[in-house]
Amino acid sequence: MGETVGSFLKTKLVNMGKWIAQHSMGEFDDLPSVLDKLTEIEVTILAEHLAENKSIIIHEDWQALLQRVSDLPNVPSLVPPAIQYVRSEQSLHEKFWRYMQLFASVVNSNAQ
Repeated sequence: MGETVGSFLKTKLVNMGKWIAQHSMGEFDDLPSVLDKLTEIEVTILAEHLAENKSIIIHEDWQALLQRVSDLPNVPSLVPPAIQYVRSEQSLHEKFWRYMQLFASVVNSNAQ
């Protein structure tokens, strides 16, 4: 049996957390471990919300993303400040939005 969608998404989410932590000069060192505590189901639900709100990703709408993430249950409190940090660092934008696209597209491709 191959890797599940939830397992894949969780691995990528934790990798994104590590990437943010590396760039944040210590501010978000706990992000990877915080994200790793999420269950595969919680990560999949988060990805489903991104897929359902794909216009947020298409338009790279930081405010809408922050609002959506803040409204979701089980999203660790460290996540919105981490998104704000990435928003403040122009050089991180392209890769961040590629991660968002990946999460949305992987969960969408599995739903069909």
